[in-house]
Amino acid sequence: MAQQYTKWERYFHRLNIIFHGIVAISMVPFAFSFLETQKSFPDSPLFGGDEAMMIKFGLIGATLLLLLVAFQFNKKKTTYSSDLPLFDRLRLYEKKHIWFYAIIQCAGITSCLGLYMLKDQFFSFLYVAVLFVFSQIRPAYDQVVKQNKITEEEVEELNELSDA
Repeated sequence: MAQQYTKWERYFHRLNIIFHGIVAISMVPFAFSFLETQKSFPDSPLFGGDEAMMIKFGLIGATLLLLLVAFQFNKKKTTYSSDLPLFDRLRLYEKKHIWFYAIIQCAGITSCLGLYMLKDQFFSFLYVAVLFVFSQIRPAYDQVVKQNKITEEEVEELNELSDA
């Protein structure tokens, strides 16, 4: 007989699945673009000369700007009413962090686009940097509890609740 998950475990697993799904979105385009640059007779870049330089700096700037916007968005304090039920607070937390992860993923997709259009390996480095950022912000149990100000009693209450 399979062990039933508590609502807390189910919530935390859902948050992790959403996070990993968002991270995985750009991996296929990146792999395709990267392998295109590594084949025996790689295609030429889509742009050259001054256009390529302008596009390169534009995409680098867009990637860095998206990362900055994501962290500014995440720094914005979300105030939860103390009379708000715990699952509503967790739902708001999840919604906010989905947007946070999606903005960072846009930075990853921008670097994939740069690699595809310009065949410049600097964009591979930029994509790996975005993945490093993702590795630093992945949802952790302690982080969710701390940011939502969940008390030990609430955690124990959540662990006692099980789906029927």
